[in-house]
Amino acid sequence: LSRAVADTDARRVLVLAAADVADVRAPAGVEADVMAVTEVQLVIGAATFASSATGSDAVGVEREVRRAVLAARWARVVPDVGGRVQADRMLDAARGLLSQPSVLLTVLTGDATPAGHEAALLSGIAASHPGVDVVVLTGALAGHGVQMGAE
Repeated sequence: LSRAVADTDARRVLVLAAADVADVRAPAGVEADVMAVTEVQLVIGAATFASSATGSDAVGVEREVRRAVLAARWARVVPDVGGRVQADRMLDAARGLLSQPSVLLTVLTGDATPAGHEAALLSGIAASHPGVDVVVLTGALAGHGVQMGAE
């Protein structure tokens, strides 16, 4: 990651560092602002960057990415004692996030999350929050856990 920072040739960079990124060292002359984020916040930040990077100044893009990451409401659904996430717990977490006005729900599922859980989540959200777009990144996490972020 430090190499990627150096390769930008920028004097200032914003680094969204998920939990498994232990240390980011900026080269001399580069100011690196490192934000510790969850995996779903990282995805939200990357999507914001991708949608705003063209035609915007770097400071404006950084401000927009930072705002999106900090404003995102997120939840983690952890496996139960048997090691599985139940579909109803996923739907409850999503509805909790969507209790505030939202237009997008980003869902990262574990590589061991049963496929039927995603279908139950999508149909449940469509029924209770028909105006919300849902993006599911299947298998984006290791294990059974799920992360969600609402914007």
